[in-house]
Amino acid sequence: MNTPAKDGFYMPPEWHPHRCCWIGWPCRPQSWPFELTRAQAICTIVAQTIAQFEPVMMATVPKRLAEAVQSVPPPIQIVALPMDDAWLRDIGPSFIIDSQKNIAAIDWQFNAWGGSHPDYAQDIAFAQSMLAYTQTRHY
Repeated sequence: MNTPAKDGFYMPPEWHPHRCCWIGWPCRPQSWPFELTRAQAICTIVAQTIAQFEPVMMATVPKRLAEAVQSVPPPIQIVALPMDDAWLRDIGPSFIIDSQKNIAAIDWQFNAWGGSHPDYAQDIAFAQSMLAYTQTRHY
């Protein structure tokens, strides 16, 4: 069985240069009671700020694609992918590199913070969908 370490990959530090930043568009009203619109506005400001320094990819659920496209200006790219909400650091893959700067990813087995949320099937599917979209090798 291949592992990232056996294949020469390692986890770079958070400050290491990278190709882009992925951000999730807040989309689940239950996660943002009375604050979904505000969360989306703040997310847009954060994405615009980061976009001054590096490319930004904004993931959103397909049913909120038009809303995100209307709210988030270029050059931020909007991508429709399955997810239950915007917590990409929790539901997304971790990117790893090797000495040749090849990129791969680790698809963790997300469990909704120990099963604290009953409906998280789309969050489980997110990393695989993102990696298929980016055509990234993964473990």
